[in-house]
Amino acid sequence: MNTNELRIGNYLIDPREFSDEVMQLFKMREDGIFKVLLNDIPHAEEFKGIELTPEVLGKCGFKFDENKGYSACDERRYDVYSFNDFDIAYIPQINKYALWFEIEDSFYNFYCTRIKFVHELQNLYFELKREELEIEL
Repeated sequence: MNTNELRIGNYLIDPREFSDEVMQLFKMREDGIFKVLLNDIPHAEEFKGIELTPEVLGKCGFKFDENKGYSACDERRYDVYSFNDFDIAYIPQINKYALWFEIEDSFYNFYCTRIKFVHELQNLYFELKREELEIEL
C-alpha cells in the first residue's frame, strides 16, 4: 500500500493480525491532537485496503438503484449504488468501481473517477463534501 494515500480515519486491514482485522488509522497524542500512526509503525506499507463490494458499499450508506445503470458508451447495464449526490458502479473490464458525483452551480457537472478500496472512497468523499463518510464496518 502506498502510505501517502492515507489520512486519519481511514479504514484498513492489518495483515499481521490473524483474522485480517479491520482497523481505523489514528492515534491521540497527549495534547489531544490526532496523529497518523504511519511514522510509528515500521510495517505500515504492509497494510491492505478494504476492497469495495456491494456489501461494503451498503455499510457506507450506498443503496442499489434499479433506475440507474445504463452505459451509453458500451451499451451495457451496470449495477449502480447511490448515496447523496454520488453514484458508484462496478466496471468488470477494469476491475474497479467508477464513482460519479454531481456538482451544482449555474448548471450541473458530472465527474467520474475509478476506485477500488474503502480508504479511496473515504478520501474522495471528504475532499468533495468536507465531511466524513459514515461507515459501519
